[in-house]
Amino acid sequence: MFANDSVEPLGGYQWLGEDLEGERVVRRGFIRKVYGLLTCQLLATAIIAAPFATHEVSQKWIVSNGSWLIFLSSFAALGIVCAGSCNPDLFRRYPANYICLTVFTIAESLLVGFVCSAYQTYSVFLVFMLTFGIFGILTLYAYTTDTDFTGYGTYLFAALTGLCFMSLIFLFFPGPAAEKLQAGLGAVLFSFYIIYDTQLIMGGKHKIQFSIDDYVFASMNIYIDILNLFLDLLRILGETRN
Repeated sequence: MFANDSVEPLGGYQWLGEDLEGERVVRRGFIRKVYGLLTCQLLATAIIAAPFATHEVSQKWIVSNGSWLIFLSSFAALGIVCAGSCNPDLFRRYPANYICLTVFTIAESLLVGFVCSAYQTYSVFLVFMLTFGIFGILTLYAYTTDTDFTGYGTYLFAALTGLCFMSLIFLFFPGPAAEKLQAGLGAVLFSFYIIYDTQLIMGGKHKIQFSIDDYVFASMNIYIDILNLFLDLLRILGETRN
């Protein structure tokens, strides 16, 4: 899937100003909208990906005919990210922002479904539950901690860049140990990204926050974090099919 470095250059952040009651009300509305969109995205992903993980006919079809679907989904998701990076207002302007979000979610869901088809159904379900447990704990931590993670974006981006280079190197040195190492580091990194993006969504006392017009952009960010955490945990703990 696509990592946060692909969408962060939008620049949809604002520095925290005076903490007025009106700002709190607006921010709460923004948070509800972001997590409402995120819920819709995750439900759509579960509905689209489930047949690939549970239905034998779908699994056989994706093995035999899935290459074009993978290419099309990857192209669509990457196209949305590139378009939003080149034109930040695309993710802020209605209805273009919802269209982009819908296309991106469907494309990512198909890619997740393809990956899940390679694993036993029960292991996909267990990793799914583990991912949402971790997400809930990290979200609670982000809301309650006094540590401000919003200033760590540069360090997270540097770590993400290093992980991408590591992935390229491991293409020439494949093996189970290399894959587990890469997935483990990825799971840790995207756990920090969940905290980071959650605090950007929260605003309030944090130094940097998402603009209230970037609700689609914010939901895409946290959605990507969750998907990447899920896929990395699946690579570590999932049992592949014969």
